[in-house]
Parts: sequence; C-alpha cells; structure tokens
Amino acid sequence: LPAGRTTVPRPALQPEIPASYSVERCYDIEEERDQIVCLISAIFQENAGAAYRVFTLCENRQLDPGLVGAAGERGIAQIHPIHAWRFEQKGWTWDGAFDPERNLIIAHEIFLEQSWTPWSCKP
Repeated sequence: LPAGRTTVPRPALQPEIPASYSVERCYDIEEERDQIVCLISAIFQENAGAAYRVFTLCENRQLDPGLVGAAGERGIAQIHPIHAWRFEQKGWTWDGAFDPERNLIIAHEIFLEQSWTPWSCKP
C-alpha cells in the first residue's frame, strides 16, 4: 500500500460470498481456492467480504495455505507466531496454521478480539 494508506480498494472481481455457507459444505467443493473462499464465508460470516479483501489484497494474494511470511506468519490469514499459543490452546500444533480451516478459525478469534489491527491493511 502507498505510504499513509490504511484501507484496501475493493477488488473488481471479488467472488460472491453467500452468508449461508457451512464449514461442512465447503469440503464438498473440489477446487481448493473455492473451498477456501467458502471457509472464509462460513467462519467470518457477515465479515467474510472484509476478510477476503484483507487476506487476498494484503496478506496472501493466492490464498496459499502453505505460505510463510518474512516474520514467520503462516497460512491463509498469515497468522503471526505470537499467536501460536492459540493453536495449542485448542489442542492443535503450530503447524495447524497451515490447515485452512484451523488458520481461519484462529484468524476469526483474533479478529473478534482485535478487529483488523493485527493485519497489515484494513478492509
């Protein structure tokens, strides 16, 4: 983003994200990217559009579940290692950050506590 800019322009081709998706339904979708968009919708619900914009325009353009950032951030939402304890609290390992559903569950938990503050840009 240009210096001083804190909002993200809406992408011209943002996919339709119905609020009625359920996590279980997402696993019926064959294409990985479509499955991830479905998981964003199911987990973030009314905030799904904003989450999609933040994750694809600022954090992880390809929605690559295996992406590791420069500071060790992991997965779809680029969860910072400072939040590794959140995975462990749920009985998951820090490697769970590479699982799209687990990554998004933790991202949503962080969002509910801190809004979009931890991410590099805002919707």
